[in-house]
Amino acid sequence: MEQGQQFDILLERMPAIAEAVNRFESREVQQAAFGALIAAAGGSTTPQAVQASRQVESEDAKRGRKTSAKKPKGLGGGKKSKGALTQIDKDLDLRPAGKQSFVEFAGEKEPKNNYEKSIVSVYWLARIAEHESVGLKQVLTCYRTIPWKVPADLANQLQSTAATKGWLDTSNMEDIKLTVSGEQYVEIDLATKPKS
Repeated sequence: MEQGQQFDILLERMPAIAEAVNRFESREVQQAAFGALIAAAGGSTTPQAVQASRQVESEDAKRGRKTSAKKPKGLGGGKKSKGALTQIDKDLDLRPAGKQSFVEFAGEKEPKNNYEKSIVSVYWLARIAEHESVGLKQVLTCYRTIPWKVPADLANQLQSTAATKGWLDTSNMEDIKLTVSGEQYVEIDLATKPKS
């Protein structure tokens, strides 16, 4: 491969490389990660690149990370990602005309933990507000409205609800679906308490 072509490839990959490098807090590790990723993108196998790659892998092992795992943008887990979690859906109407408001619905269901809060949010958005698709921003908006404490990684919490409880289908985080068991849990197990 010619040097000009290699340069063009590196330019294309640079935003992803920068995002990966910025996940590390230590400047030394960031430099090592940058060297390792540039070497990998350009096919360099210099001793410095190999050493840098090993240093990054060692740091990841200490933190329990995998270097090949790539989180989608805005799903938590890093300093920059947490900023994305502050973005609510400003157009989301939590008191739609002729329908029960989210605050009233959540008050009746009284979810006790994040699993239940997640499913109550998705249920209200999908079944009561009848949104075509439920994404991370809409669920975050529900959390902020109550206000419930937002999990450090809301996307991970939703995926954990899907994996652990089976109440959600999070295969597409922009179109989170209720499962039958999730729907039944909200309707039966979190039954509306009689008013006194």
